[in-house]
This record gives sequence, C-alpha cells and structure tokens, in this order.
Amino acid sequence: MGVSKAIINNVLFCHQEDSNWPLDESKKLKDKFDAIFEEVDKLKVKEADLRLLAHLKQEMDDKSLTLKKAQEKCTAIEHECERCEEEMKPIDARLLEIRNVEYEVGKYQAKKVEIETEQKNCQEHIRALSSNIKVPFEGSREELEQEISDFGQKMLEKRQRRNVLDKKRKRFKNALTDLDKRRILLMQQRQKEQECISKRAEQLKELCQNLGITLTEDLEFQPESVPVVLERIENSLMNKECSIAESIAQNDKEDSERQREIDIQRVELTKVEEGIVTHEKQKNQNEKELESIMKEIAEIESSARRIKFFRII
Repeated sequence: MGVSKAIINNVLFCHQEDSNWPLDESKKLKDKFDAIFEEVDKLKVKEADLRLLAHLKQEMDDKSLTLKKAQEKCTAIEHECERCEEEMKPIDARLLEIRNVEYEVGKYQAKKVEIETEQKNCQEHIRALSSNIKVPFEGSREELEQEISDFGQKMLEKRQRRNVLDKKRKRFKNALTDLDKRRILLMQQRQKEQECISKRAEQLKELCQNLGITLTEDLEFQPESVPVVLERIENSLMNKECSIAESIAQNDKEDSERQREIDIQRVELTKVEEGIVTHEKQKNQNEKELESIMKEIAEIESSARRIKFFRII
C-alpha cells in the first residue's frame, strides 16, 4: 500500500487502549514520532531507489539496444572490409608488378647513364690521346703492336735501371748521413779542443802573473806563441831556483816554502806541456779525419750528380 508499519499500528489501526498515546509523556511521544518518521524516511528512500532502478533499467535497455545496433553495424562493416580486401588483392598484385617493372626500368636507365658516361669519358680520353700524337703511325696494326711491345720492353729496362740508380742513391745518401754524423762528432771534438786551448791559455796566463812575467801574446788565438811563453816560464823558474839557492843560507823556512811553490808550478807546467802535446796530436788526427771525410763527401756528391744525370737521360 505504500504505508509504513508504524503509521498502520499507531494511526490507522490503533487500539482503543492505545489511542491516547499523543498524550503520553514526552519521551514516549518522541519515540512514537521517531518510529513513524523513520519509517517514512525509509519509505522515501525505497521509493527513490525504485525510481532510480527503473531509470537504470530503462537506460540499460536503451544502451543494450544501441549496443546491438552497433554490433550489427560493426558486423556489416567487417563484411564490407572483407569484401574490399578481396577486391584489393588483384589491385595490390598489379601494383606490385608495376613497382617491379619500374624498379627494373630504373636499373636499366641508371645502367644506360653509366654506359653513356663511360662512353663519353672514353671518347674524351681518345681525343686527348690523339691530340698528344705528333706523328701518326703509318704502319700496319701488327707493326704498331710490335712498336708498343718494344716500347714496353724499353720502359721495363728504364725502370730497372732507375731502380738500380735509386738503390745507389740511397746508399750514397746513407753514406752522406754517416759522414755528416762523423763531421758533427769531429766538430764537437774540435770545440772541446778549443775549450782545452782556452783553458790552457788561462792557466799559462795565471802562471805568468804569479811569476811576474809580462804576457803580450793572446795564447788562445796565437797557439804558436806557447813554446816561447813556456821557455820564458822555464827561465823564470830557473831564475827563481837560483834566487832561492842563494837565499837558502839566510832563511831555511823561506827556502822550503819557495821550493814547494816551485815544485807545484813545475807540476802544473808538466801538466800543461803534456796537455799541449796531447791536444796537438788530437788536433792533427782530427784534421786528417776531417780532410778524409770532406774528400768522401765530395766523391759521393760527384757520384750523386752522375746518377742524377743518368736518370735524366
């Protein structure tokens, strides 16, 4: 009926003994009203749920109908696609044949362009070679082939001779390199020799200053004056020895010190003289070796010029 149980029991079909419930105390009255209105609220909720359920059912029916129509349409479209695919198969096969033919045509056209380019290059090469021919050959083809064969043989002989000359040139170049190394070594030795000469000049100059000898020569740049200076030093030392010998009786201690100084100076003089002899020998040896190297270099350069002349020929 759409009427709640609380309204039926308390309002519509209320017993005579319970008909005075509206006059009950407030707590009981409140409980009665709460029961009535709670049932009313529940009824309203149920009615709303029923309306929502009816609406959802109608919406579901509509959507089911729409889905069915869509499925039917999809099936029809699938059939149409299958039919189109069947119709496209011969067209695709024909297109594939056309593409294959176009590919083959493209290859032949590229080959044609390549051949035409090669032909053009050959013609230009023939024209260039023809322009270089000063005297045309008037013999037969066999004679021309023989001339070409003879020319090839001559070229082979020239190449072989060139290889031989290149090997000789390489050997001469290596020899020049070795000689240049020896020349550099001799120059270094000469520099060391010059340093020794400078050192010897300084030592002799210092010795002359110690002995009170006036030195006017530049011994570094005038080595020929060294023997004269050594003789003067020797004379000075002899004079000092005589002077020391005369003064021995006067002062033994002073004589001993002077004799020791003379001995030291004699040792220095001996070292200088030995160094001079050694340097002179080394200098002579270096000059001879340098002269020999320069002679070898001149011979190698002469041979190289001859080889260059032969290669030009």
